[in-house]
Amino acid sequence: MNTEQTAGKGKSSALVKVLYVAAIVMAVIFVYTLIDNILYFRDYITSYGMTFGDMWRDGVRYILSGSFGYIAYALILLAAGSILKMLQGDRPAKVTAEGAEEPQLAKAEEPAEVKEDVKAEAAEIAEKIVAGAEAASEEETEEKSDSDKEDK
Repeated sequence: MNTEQTAGKGKSSALVKVLYVAAIVMAVIFVYTLIDNILYFRDYITSYGMTFGDMWRDGVRYILSGSFGYIAYALILLAAGSILKMLQGDRPAKVTAEGAEEPQLAKAEEPAEVKEDVKAEAAEIAEKIVAGAEAASEEETEEKSDSDKEDK
C-alpha cells in the first residue's frame, strides 16, 4: 500500500539544518576566543608594566588572528546553508507510507506567448549575426582583391 501525502511547505533538508547549527557553534567559539584573547592580552601587557597604547598593534593582530577565523567560518557556513535552502526552494516532497521522502522536481511552465516571443527575438538576433558575418566576409574578399590588383 503506497499512500502519498505532500510534506509541508518550508521544510528544510537535514544538511541545511546541520550547516546552520555548525554556523551557530562557530559563532559561539568566536565569542569565546575573542574574550579569551582580550583577557590574555590584557594580562600580558599588565605583567610587563605596559599600557595598551604601547602595544596596540600587537594586541589587535593577536586578537584578530586568534578569533576572527571562527567568525569567517561561521559566515561561510551560514551562507552555504542559505544558498542551499534557496536552491531547494519550497518544493514539496512526496511522503510514502513507509515515511521515505521522494523529491519532486518543480516543472517550469511558461505561457506559449512568452515562448514564441523568445523564439522570435532569438531568430532576429541570429539573422543579424549572419548578416554581419556575410558583410564582414564580403569586405575581406574586396580587400583581398584590391590587394591582389595592387601587387600586379
